[in-house]
Amino acid sequence: MTIENIDIQATIEKAKALIRDDEQISTATKSMFEILILVITLLANRLNLNSSNSSKSPSSDPNRKRPPRKKSEKKDRRTEWTNWHNPRKS
Repeated sequence: MTIENIDIQATIEKAKALIRDDEQISTATKSMFEILILVITLLANRLNLNSSNSSKSPSSDPNRKRPPRKKSEKKDRRTEWTNWHNPRKS
């Protein structure tokens, strides 16, 4: 996945390799970094979700193209009732 010309997956793999190979970092610090990388990976994966590949509604899709509304073919009941109830004097 790429965001603003940054390959997220490659960057995460590079960070994992640096943490794994560094012998000066304590075990607790390595564990903390692994958890942070996991959270970043989960959040980055959520950026790719939309209504076609998740349970999100189509209205939540960013920049979605909405189909044009069709004009109803039903008669306007208020106008029909008003014309019947208040006939014009000729």
